[in-house]
Amino acid sequence: MERYNFPIYPNDPEEFSSWIALGDSYAAGPGAGTPLPHEVYTTCYRTDQAYAPQLESAGTFRTGYGAPHLYFIACTGAITSDVMSQQSPKVTSNDKILTLSIGGNNLGFSSILKSCIYGAFILGRCQTLIANARNTLYSAQFYHDYQSMLSAVTNNANFCPEKEDTQDPNNCRTVLYQTAYPSFFDDFTVLCNSISFSPVGNFAGPNLPQALRSQLNGLGQELNTMLNVFIDSYNGAHAVNGIDAVRFADQVSTQLCHEKL
Repeated sequence: MERYNFPIYPNDPEEFSSWIALGDSYAAGPGAGTPLPHEVYTTCYRTDQAYAPQLESAGTFRTGYGAPHLYFIACTGAITSDVMSQQSPKVTSNDKILTLSIGGNNLGFSSILKSCIYGAFILGRCQTLIANARNTLYSAQFYHDYQSMLSAVTNNANFCPEKEDTQDPNNCRTVLYQTAYPSFFDDFTVLCNSISFSPVGNFAGPNLPQALRSQLNGLGQELNTMLNVFIDSYNGAHAVNGIDAVRFADQVSTQLCHEKL
């Protein structure tokens, strides 16, 4: 399991009956375990070893009042607009803890992985897709889309808007954690320089030299940095009585191409 560091503050909610897991495939966990029973009828591909079910099993958000029930609605392929239109309407004022993984698909992470790692060049050339992703990452549109999504989620969770800061702050104690995107590869070793991860039979997909692994890790790190910036901007405009609704949960990931893996 990815080990996330969830910042905890004294004014966090002390009692809540449920928490909700939002986002994309990094939250849904396709390939991470056994598909959940109802997933055969969907394209969200949620699994029992995604980080949300594992956090629930570990009792990560357990309080003195017991373990809150998990509502797992993350969906593979989701972008910020999908969270706004399809996922945020399912958030209620009872959901005082929310986790979110979003942003990667806005940048085209799926196409990048398929092209750069699996060799599916029909989706576009690896370096072109990476360049396009970076252009999107630093665009005003991506910033706007992310801010609008945060507003939709926190408003449905009843986080008190800035114009109502006379309300009881206890009612404003909704916490939304944006989880970090992992760095998948050890980019110091030469172990993977001549290795292909192609999933198609004997197809010789592209190798993963250090320079490419470093570039892919760097793109994920840039996304995490900008998400942090976006969150700070949102909290600066919407904090109530010193309470920030949105936090960034960094993590320690297991990396491929490591000598011990």
